[in-house]
Amino acid sequence: MNNTQLVNDGLSLMTQINEHDPIAVGDTAVSHQLHQTAQLTATLIAQRQAGSDIAHADMVKLFQKVDRYFSDSDLRDICFRLNVDYEDFGVSGKRDKARELVVMMDRHGRLPDLATIAAQLRPKVNWKDSSQQIGVTDITAKLNVAVVVDISRPTVRDVAHYLDDIDMDANFLLLQNTDADRQLSADGKWNAYISAFAQTMDSIKYTFSGARLHFFLSAPGALIFGLGCIWGTVDEAEVYHWQRGTYYPVISISRTLRSQRGSNNE
Repeated sequence: MNNTQLVNDGLSLMTQINEHDPIAVGDTAVSHQLHQTAQLTATLIAQRQAGSDIAHADMVKLFQKVDRYFSDSDLRDICFRLNVDYEDFGVSGKRDKARELVVMMDRHGRLPDLATIAAQLRPKVNWKDSSQQIGVTDITAKLNVAVVVDISRPTVRDVAHYLDDIDMDANFLLLQNTDADRQLSADGKWNAYISAFAQTMDSIKYTFSGARLHFFLSAPGALIFGLGCIWGTVDEAEVYHWQRGTYYPVISISRTLRSQRGSNNE
C-alpha cells in the first residue's frame, strides 16, 4: 500500500469521525482524532495491519527496543558480534545506526541473530510485545511518521506523493485548522495552537517510540516559530521545505545541531 492510497483512504475515513466516535476503521486504513480544540485538530492516519504486515511490524518493534535499551557503545558491541562494521552505515547518530542495522539484518535474513544477541544482553526486556493499536485495531508499525501541519494550504496529498517518489513508507499525523474555512487571524493569540501541538506530539512520541519524525509545515512563519520552540533540539526529526513543486529535506533536528551554536560548522 503506497502513501497516496493511505492518505486518500484516511481522509475519506475522517468524514466519519465525530465527537462520540473519534476512530474510523476501513479495510486498509485507520483514522484517529487524537486532539481537537477550537483552533487545531490532530488526526492520525495509519495503515491497518494485515497478515502480510506482521513481519514488518516485528522488525519495527525490534528496532524500537534496540534503540531504547542499548547505548552507542552497546550497539558497537552488537555489530562486532554480528561481524558488521558500525562505521559503514553511512548515517550519523545512534538511533539512525540502530535503524540501519535492523534493516540490514532483515535484508540478509539475520534478524533472529540480532534478536538472540539482544536478548542475551538484556534478558529482562520483553522482546515479544503486542502490536501497535488504535483503539482495538492493529496498525502497521512503521519506521517513519510524517507530521503534516496543514494550515495555510492543503498539502498532505503533496507529502504523500513526495514520500512515494522517494520510496519512504510512513504513517501520517495531520494537524489542521479546526475550521477549514477560517484562516488564522492576527486579532488573537495563537498559544492554543502551540499547546495542542505539544499534547499531540507527546502522544505520537509515546505511541511511535523510535520512529523517525518528518515535518512538513504549511503555516504562517510566526506559528512555525512557536512550534519549533516547543519541539526544541532535543528530539530528532527531519524538516522539509516546499519549492519548485516538490519537497526538500533542509534541516536535521538533533542534539548535535544545538551543540553547534557559536561554531563555524555549516
